[in-house]
Amino acid sequence: MKRMVSLIIVFVIVLLLYFFNFTNLNLMLKVQGFEVENFEYNDNYQTLELDASSLNKLTSFLNLEVVNKNEISDRVIIEGYSNKLKDYVVINGRKVNIQLSIFDNKIIMGYPLINGSF
Repeated sequence: MKRMVSLIIVFVIVLLLYFFNFTNLNLMLKVQGFEVENFEYNDNYQTLELDASSLNKLTSFLNLEVVNKNEISDRVIIEGYSNKLKDYVVINGRKVNIQLSIFDNKIIMGYPLINGSF
């Protein structure tokens, strides 16, 4: 019985460490109650689609520091860094691990970058 309890405790600790490392952004956002659509995972890049009404809640939850913001045609592209996420890339000497493309009331979000067209 003690062995079973110990195994359960170890399993729970491993599970908690997984969530706190946030290597799977899709899973982390679902756990936090965000509506996630069209999730893709390619070569360690995660891309997902969120409703634009979630933008303030999302940036607040991630404690997102905006590194760069550009407007291209009908889109706003934001690159940022969150210390809540484990992986990052370096762009112009700054850490980036979230890229957002905002258009038509939708958000395409990539971790660490959007992989593919947006």
